[in-house]
Amino acid sequence: DELSKIKAESLFQEELIKRKTNTSNGQKFCEETNAEKWDRYEVAYWVGNILGFTYCMRRFFDEKISGSMLLFRDIDEKTLIQVIGLKSIHLNNFQRRLENLRKIALKELYDAERKKQEQMRQQKEKQQLEKKMDEERVKRNS
Repeated sequence: DELSKIKAESLFQEELIKRKTNTSNGQKFCEETNAEKWDRYEVAYWVGNILGFTYCMRRFFDEKISGSMLLFRDIDEKTLIQVIGLKSIHLNNFQRRLENLRKIALKELYDAERKKQEQMRQQKEKQQLEKKMDEERVKRNS
């Protein structure tokens, strides 16, 4: 019945707040830089209390969606709408904010990838320069 649904939702919100305020384990609850390691409580909190999509936060929890599932695109648009119940009008907003979360949480990964690409670009330029210098040496010697 409706009263038991309200009570269950209230208990769920209380549990999320309790976890948010509990710092005994040394990690901040729902810390964006640690999103890859979020449990389903943190994901539900982020969806409902940070993004404001309270109407579907419980579905994220019930479906056991973790932070890594969010960050590594394990959930597609169809699942978000049909299984989780995200309203299609909110899909772009959700995805945009999720992408911002990815940039924060996976900053080290993004930075390492950028550094690798830069090193590859520099290596390629070096090889092209060496090739050009070799060609000029061959011309001078012929």
